[in-house]
Amino acid sequence: MEVTTTYLELSDDGTAAPCPDPRVACPPERIPLVVVRPTEPGPFPAAILLHGGGQSGADWLEYATSLAARGVIVALPDAREHGRRLVVNPDPEGYLPVLEVLAQFLGGVADVRLVTDYLRAIEGCDGRVALQGFSLGGHIGLLAAGSDDRLDPVCLVGTSFAPTSADAGDYPSSKPDPATLARMVEATSVTGAYAELAQRRLLLVCGRDDPFVDAAVTSDAVAAVLQHGGDGMIDELVFAGEHEPPPWVQAAIAEWLLARLGS
Repeated sequence: MEVTTTYLELSDDGTAAPCPDPRVACPPERIPLVVVRPTEPGPFPAAILLHGGGQSGADWLEYATSLAARGVIVALPDAREHGRRLVVNPDPEGYLPVLEVLAQFLGGVADVRLVTDYLRAIEGCDGRVALQGFSLGGHIGLLAAGSDDRLDPVCLVGTSFAPTSADAGDYPSSKPDPATLARMVEATSVTGAYAELAQRRLLLVCGRDDPFVDAAVTSDAVAAVLQHGGDGMIDELVFAGEHEPPPWVQAAIAEWLLARLGS
């Protein structure tokens, strides 16, 4: 299936304008958004892909294109302080203040809600919206999906579920201060999302040798979600590797998403 790629800037009121130059920083009040979609009229389901720390939506463009070619409208927003929203840390050898880290996460949840609104309103979308998040994007996605029942199915890859796994160094403009990141994870507690996630089709993915996220903690999170009962279905994939999934795992994730979207 042929696809088309559009670079946009999404405003708080839900309107999207063409991006004049994707190489230039986006105005701070807007969300840089890449949309890859089939050229056919549809209707099609949609998916939001949330990148990891130190990345941008553009890093996931090839994967997004593969999903779009199989009948999915894919949105790639840049996280706050990443990609075209990058703010250079004035003290690159120092620690990113905890409030700024919190703003990345809580602001990211608001951004996902705006992107969800936008996708459901555009022509050719059938109203269904999946979510896949990796690392930083996984934690944002976890909080977003736990507060918005429109997001289903949900795939979270290399995602922190406990302060013990919060010492990951995926913040490019700062040192990974474990105490700061632990405070961040505690402040953005994920346990409140478990009851909501028990209603979804959920896939949790983690590398067996991930230096940042303990695979055992991910398994504990699966058990915690299952304790809430619900009508959802939860799958877990632990692969032989570290933090970022290799191509075969990414392909397996794509098949999981597509099967649940019926694409």
